[in-house]
Order: sequence, then structure tokens, then C-alpha cells
Amino acid sequence: MYTAMNNEKLQQFCLAILFTFLLVSCGGSDTEERKIYDDKGNLVGIELYENGIVKEKTGYSYEGNKVLTLKIIDSVNSEIEEYYPNGETRRKGSLYHGMKKGWWLNYNDTGKLISKQEFFIVADSDYQNQVIYYDDQNNIMDKSNYADINFPDYLEIGRQIIKVDYHSPNISDSHVMVCVSDSIKADFSNINEVLLDTFYSGDNKNVWFGIECNDKKERNVRGFILEEHIYTEEIGKEDSINIVIDKTKLFFDKKLSVK
Repeated sequence: MYTAMNNEKLQQFCLAILFTFLLVSCGGSDTEERKIYDDKGNLVGIELYENGIVKEKTGYSYEGNKVLTLKIIDSVNSEIEEYYPNGETRRKGSLYHGMKKGWWLNYNDTGKLISKQEFFIVADSDYQNQVIYYDDQNNIMDKSNYADINFPDYLEIGRQIIKVDYHSPNISDSHVMVCVSDSIKADFSNINEVLLDTFYSGDNKNVWFGIECNDKKERNVRGFILEEHIYTEEIGKEDSINIVIDKTKLFFDKKLSVK
């Protein structure tokens, strides 16, 4: 679930709703602004309503700085933006049922993009999928973990190969494979239960997987890239070593037509 950068301030923001708030009508329209104060008279939030439905919430620190803005799209989707004390955006992204979803952008206090993270909803939790870091020249850094999947514009009847350009800081010491199945659920909650087609080329510079279409029904190409990073670590003071395998999954879900 989503956790803001300052839980104490957000708790104060939410609790402040229990205290007296000021209603300001905007020109007799169906738009309304509610200013929220704490018991000491400090402005801690502003809520905007349209036709009686809250559409936007803004939280403030006791110093008067804007902390965050939450824009409510509908009953399940919203967008959030957090700010530094100087007003610059700290990070922003989308929420689905309160969980992070899609690409989130992170900035430094001068407004420069420093990283972006992709989130998937996996088994009712937000899962950090890909992460890309940028240096001062806006170049992608080696510590990034992401994949460029060369999906075609559409699929064809029969079997086709889809190539994957996979990037990882541990790529030289890892085995990389791709697992797909037509039976994977949209939230990937059943990946340990279904039969997976697994593709392993043995060459991390030539990662690929196959898709076979027997009809022209639109389909979701759904699966994950599995990286197994293998390394050793010393145990105790006796020259003993332990072999460790760290597993990383990058999920993908692409809807494609079939011609």
C-alpha cells in the first residue's frame, strides 16, 4: 500500500478533518472549496468538491508548505504528487485502490528527474517492477533494472518469436529466462499454480520467448522475466562458502490483436 514521505504529517492532515473547517462557495456553482484547520488554527488541508464529490485534496505542513496533492479520478483511480519544502516536485504517480501503479517519477529538489519506477499490482500488493536511474547528464545508470520487450504491432496466426533487451546490474553473473502462460491472471496471483512455458537461451544478450496463436481473438501476452543471480559468500571463519541464488521477476502484460 502507498506510504507518503511523512506519515506523521499525513496523520495530522487526516485527523484534522475532525476539527472545524471553512466552507467557501465559488460563485454559486457546483464547485466547493473546504479549508481544513487543526485545533490550533493552522491550515493543514484544502479539499475541492464538484457536485458534492471530492476531486482534489492538498495537504500542508505547519510551516505552510504544500506537502502533497491528491487528484481523485474515480472511485478506484487517483494521482498523487509530493513536494519538497521549496515547492519542487519530489515524486508523482498513480494509485489504484490506494496502491502504486504504472510509472512513478522521482526528482531532486532542483526539479531534475533522478529515477523512475514501474509498479504492478501483484496479488493485491503494489510491486516495484522496473527501476531506471539517471546520472547528471540524463544517461541511464548501470544499477538500473529494466527490460525493452520488442512487442509487434499485432500477432499473427502461428508461432512467433519476441525478443527482449534485458538490463540488470548483475547481468554477467545471472541466468535470465522468460515465463509465459495464457492462464496467468491479471494480478499474477496464480503464477505458482499454472503451467508456464519457460524460455532460456543461455545467452543474456539474446533473451527471447515464443507466442503461438491458433485463432484471431485478441489476447493478453502475460508473463515475467526471471533473473537468477548466482554468487558465493563466506560462512564464519572457516573458509567455507555458501552459494546464493537471488531471484528477480519483471512482470509484463501486453494486449495485442491477432491478424
